[in-house]
Amino acid sequence: MRKIVMLLLLLFSLESMAQTYQENLEKYWDYRVRLKNDFIYFTGDPTINGSHQPIERRAVYNDENYQDDIDMGDATYNLGYYIGLLALEYKLLKDNGQDCDETLLELYYALRQA
Repeated sequence: MRKIVMLLLLLFSLESMAQTYQENLEKYWDYRVRLKNDFIYFTGDPTINGSHQPIERRAVYNDENYQDDIDMGDATYNLGYYIGLLALEYKLLKDNGQDCDETLLELYYALRQA
């Protein structure tokens, strides 16, 4: 029993191999750019209905003819998650004194679709 307790203490005392704050921040912005570029439907005019809608499913077929299939489906289901993401991003940017104008504009256009 004593050996098990010593082993557990040794295991729990080892330093965690977690990512740093900077690595997590870089990963977040990489995924955020990917979301914006590949999974949000933007039209040239943000006042058009359907602009700034999250895409439900995206598939790329690598046949002889390249085809990029986008399924909007029930995009309003995912719109709530997108609005929540933008709201949280806005708060975090504002609390840290960073520029949040672009996020606020995206949030405005997403709320127009709701």
